[in-house]
Amino acid sequence: MKDISIAEITELVIAEVPDLESRLEKMFDWHFNRDMVLIRWILGTAASFAIALLIIFFKVSQPQSAAQVSPTFDYTILIYLLFIPFGIGSYGFVKINQLRSLHRQFVASLKIASELKTIRNFLVRYRETEK
Repeated sequence: MKDISIAEITELVIAEVPDLESRLEKMFDWHFNRDMVLIRWILGTAASFAIALLIIFFKVSQPQSAAQVSPTFDYTILIYLLFIPFGIGSYGFVKINQLRSLHRQFVASLKIASELKTIRNFLVRYRETEK
């Protein structure tokens, strides 16, 4: 819920919130930091799964001595299991692309807030007549 509505910005302008721009910046900064932590966790999980599967692959594919019974290992299962870290990692990259729009939302919120400040008196009168 990074999207702040125009109605919410209007309410903040009407209420004459002191230092509105820094409060908006703090809110968007909080969302950015929270999403970055989530993305790091997602990509770390994907890397952990991938490394674990690679270790399993190399342990199984090592040549064994003739005296040992060679276990039959189905490599198709390993290939299917590789889709797990790929899917998790893909979700992380999708979240990174979504995070790019956060800056545009922040700039748009600042622009709308500054434009609404110029018509604050009109907004207050309109609100009084609406009640």
